Amino acid sequence: MLYGTVCGSKMEDNQSFCASCSEQLQPEGVPAANRRAPARNPRWIYRLVGLMVIALIIGGVAMGCLDGIQEDGIYGMWVAENIPENRLEIKRDGTFAMLAGPVPIHTGTWEMVGNEISFEVMGIVFMEGRVEGNRIIALMGGPLAPVEIVYARR
Repeated sequence: MLYGTVCGSKMEDNQSFCASCSEQLQPEGVPAANRRAPARNPRWIYRLVGLMVIALIIGGVAMGCLDGIQEDGIYGMWVAENIPENRLEIKRDGTFAMLAGPVPIHTGTWEMVGNEISFEVMGIVFMEGRVEGNRIIALMGGPLAPVEIVYARR
């Protein structure tokens, strides 16, 4: 009596290959340790690798988009929610202009570390704050009379 090496189906003595699994048949007396391991189809490995590559690409694109949102999100014009005529223009070159209507009232440089942002005028910190989503919450006026200004993207 012969048995299929993969499926274990019983076959007639005159058969060389299993009708169920197409594997070569082994005589009944061959110990399991001496039987050849069934051939595995490596397609699942290719599918897994393919899915991993797709996930990395999607993740990379998403991170690139998020980086762009974070990086580009700080540049441009911001309007003070509590003082609508007060606008803050943050430029890519590291400079800013605070405007009252069309007139710049302060100009200087800005720096951002994490979500903390600071604005300097002539080397002195003029205003500090934090970025929370699409808003900048800033304190201006020093420790004796701080004024909170909330800027929103417009």
